[in-house]
Amino acid sequence: GTNSIKDTGYDVANSCRFDRASTDNMTKSMSDGSSIKGTFSAWVKVDGTTSEMNILSHFEDTNNVFTIATSDSGISVIDYNGGYTFRLQTNRKIQDPSAWFHLYVVIDRTQATANNRNRMFINGVEQTSLSDRTNYDQQTSGSHQDGISMNDGDCTMYLGGLGDGNQMFGGYMAEVVWLDGTASAITNFGEFDDDSGIWKPIDVSGLSSSKGTNGFYLDFEDASNLGNDAFGGTDLGENNIVAANQSTDTCTNNFAIGNPIAAQGGSAQSDSLLTF
Repeated sequence: GTNSIKDTGYDVANSCRFDRASTDNMTKSMSDGSSIKGTFSAWVKVDGTTSEMNILSHFEDTNNVFTIATSDSGISVIDYNGGYTFRLQTNRKIQDPSAWFHLYVVIDRTQATANNRNRMFINGVEQTSLSDRTNYDQQTSGSHQDGISMNDGDCTMYLGGLGDGNQMFGGYMAEVVWLDGTASAITNFGEFDDDSGIWKPIDVSGLSSSKGTNGFYLDFEDASNLGNDAFGGTDLGENNIVAANQSTDTCTNNFAIGNPIAAQGGSAQSDSLLTF
């Protein structure tokens, strides 16, 4: 067979385009959720590698914020509360902004092993080569801790930016999932193709029961309501997001843009192997 993931099952129909110049973003008011467990999954295609861009943030102010972002041309995930309570920064750099890649971050502070409390995977592979690593402290039970901004009810969730209007995201996102209170296995979000060995998306709609207090799933299939939570929860607010932001450029239908390092005849996911 070919490398096309369309031949192997799940097809992602739509993405959402975020224009940095227009400060496109989505928001959701938060209530206190879990400070112990959380899961983020999204397919991402950036418009460049030169500046820091927030994919998702839980923002109270610049001294109380949880962010998943491109940083130093790699990926950074932090929880900052006057100091880093948690930080991961990849050594690997984004080298191919024309390619889609899958980003998965899982938090489980119940884990005894510190490095297992906060993990990041790109295209199905855990990132262990890190220029910075600060692990969350262990917490096995209890209500939300104010020293943790993840799922903090004092924060607003932003998709596509930081809460102060800076470090806006430019590019595309597809299949965006946040689970509050659940550390969901990466095998619930993707799988390696048997023939090509390439990481591909799978259907995540069955994870709705794990969304928790602040969770959601954005499939971007309704152009008139791109903030629609496909899990059936509260929709995200749309800021400068209109029907024209819907795109059919997705992780299973990558639009070629003349990338000089793409393999000849490469499909979306074969290009994504060159992303980092």
